[in-house]
Amino acid sequence: GKRLDPPLAPNQFALLTLLASEPERVFTRDEIAAACYPDAGEGVSDQAIDGVVRRTRTRLAELAPDAELIAAVRGHGFKLGA
Repeated sequence: GKRLDPPLAPNQFALLTLLASEPERVFTRDEIAAACYPDAGEGVSDQAIDGVVRRTRTRLAELAPDAELIAAVRGHGFKLGA
């Protein structure tokens, strides 16, 4: 199969690992911040979260251009796409 080259950045991998741990669940921005930026405490901005989600989506699109692999759930957070 195809491979990502370069592979995912650590925080992108952390995001996917979190979302895949409970595929039906919507994870909050705070949960995503804690997984992707474990050393940042409470100081992770919405822009940082949106950035890691966007970059991860972009990388995954190289493998599956037609799939929405990370779905935004308005007012709640993000989940693994269908």
